[in-house]
Amino acid sequence: MSAFSDTVLRVEQRGAVRELVLDRPWQRNALNAALVDALSTALSEAERDLETRAVLITGAGPSFCAGADLQHLLALSEVGESPVPFLRTVSGLTRRVEVSPLPVVAALHGHAVAGGLEIALACDAVVAETNRDMPERLARERADRAVDDTLDR
Repeated sequence: MSAFSDTVLRVEQRGAVRELVLDRPWQRNALNAALVDALSTALSEAERDLETRAVLITGAGPSFCAGADLQHLLALSEVGESPVPFLRTVSGLTRRVEVSPLPVVAALHGHAVAGGLEIALACDAVVAETNRDMPERLARERADRAVDDTLDR
């Protein structure tokens, strides 16, 4: 099992459950390239581990995930790079979660918006605090968009 403890993701094994904890609480666990890569790698490792029977994704601090890290997108822009490849990696991660052979559960608290909500919606199940920042109207709108984005054309 990889150790991402110095970086952006904590990986903990709790019996048969691999817990993936987004660990950028000072940024509301916003997605940057390092976090997306760490999540994808950790999910692959969990799928290869015969002792792991399920994956739980949650966030450290007050939020589950506030979507893409706007500072990361700005940094890309400042060096003349398009954000599209990064956003495609986020979509790829969402699809990886969706097709994982393991059951994947999202434990939501605080903010769960944009890419964070899309990751949660890709999970097999979602458990959420009642005081989370994800209005049902927003969840329906994002779910509709996510369905549009994932339908074959």
